[in-house]
Amino acid sequence: MLDFNSEGVPIEHVAVFLACLVPGALVALNQESLQVLSPIRSLRIYCAGIWHNAACCAACFLSLLFFQSIIPSLGMVNKPLMVSTINEDSPLAGYLEPGDSIISAGGIKLQKPKDWFEVFQNMSKEGLTYYHQTGNANISMQASHNVTRDISMQGFCVCSKSFQIHSEILPGLLCPNESLPFYEHLCTSSWPPNMNSAAQYIYCMRAVSVVECPPCSIKEGANQSCECSGSNACLLPLLDHGEAFVNVKVQKQNLKNCHMVKNDSVCEQNIIFVGDVEVLMRSVQLTYVSSPLGKLLGCLVNLLMYTFSVSAAMALLNSSLVFHLDGEHIFQSGLGLMKSWLPLRRRQRITHISMTIGTTLTVISLMISFVQFLI
Repeated sequence: MLDFNSEGVPIEHVAVFLACLVPGALVALNQESLQVLSPIRSLRIYCAGIWHNAACCAACFLSLLFFQSIIPSLGMVNKPLMVSTINEDSPLAGYLEPGDSIISAGGIKLQKPKDWFEVFQNMSKEGLTYYHQTGNANISMQASHNVTRDISMQGFCVCSKSFQIHSEILPGLLCPNESLPFYEHLCTSSWPPNMNSAAQYIYCMRAVSVVECPPCSIKEGANQSCECSGSNACLLPLLDHGEAFVNVKVQKQNLKNCHMVKNDSVCEQNIIFVGDVEVLMRSVQLTYVSSPLGKLLGCLVNLLMYTFSVSAAMALLNSSLVFHLDGEHIFQSGLGLMKSWLPLRRRQRITHISMTIGTTLTVISLMISFVQFLI
């Protein structure tokens, strides 16, 4: 409002509103006073709200950087992250609940809430290297079944725990109960394997036992396709196309007598997820450890992120080329700077065409976003 007063433009009235928890304000200016201003002075008035929102975004961003810098000094980095929210349709619903702590995902230790997203985003970008094979799997003298499976190139070395509990494979490379099919790859053999001749190396095994073994990965084109200390074989999950095998290590808050045990490993559990990592990634929200200081810091961080998002959205909305918004007046004032070589009629035509296109695109994008939200 200081910009309006400094330019000598009186304010007719001010309206403050709160719609869907998004604060905003409408300022009605005297149109006769605006008409006599130069384009430069008009731009200063119409851009005031955008500059204020940009300054608010910058302040929130710097504050978030400050909180990130003081977290190590508060001793919160080395503590496991806590589940703050889990969607009802999450594949981990029933296995996780708010208050549980997540130690690692996919063998990577989580130190910050954003690590949860980065782990799965990296999986999506890298495409999760698989070997694709179609063939007739004739297991245990049963009838042949034409199956298609992807063999993950990330697995676990064979150890005593992995072979404690396993069962015979069923037709179609299916497994009973809580077992999953694994292919036992000999590190001295070549890669990729032949599923037709290597079917006898496929086992149904309990994944929670297998993930306790040391990890291993396949190297193509090497004399030693994998390295496993103490053994010479690597267990690789067999997955449907597009699936991922992810081990999520958690600490449950409601295990019986868990709070009485000093050893945290007693309270740890392995949750095996097989499916689309995008669904898993977006269905769980993490925050820092549940302590008075951690809760306060989490609230402040959420408030800053919310303020940043709202301010950025308001700045983008105000600068949009849409009828009756500040973007229209900013565009008109900008064209007014070119009045020496752009006649008034041409400026009006350019403004009308630009506003029509901008308004149409904005309405279409809002409708698409609304439909995606409903889906």
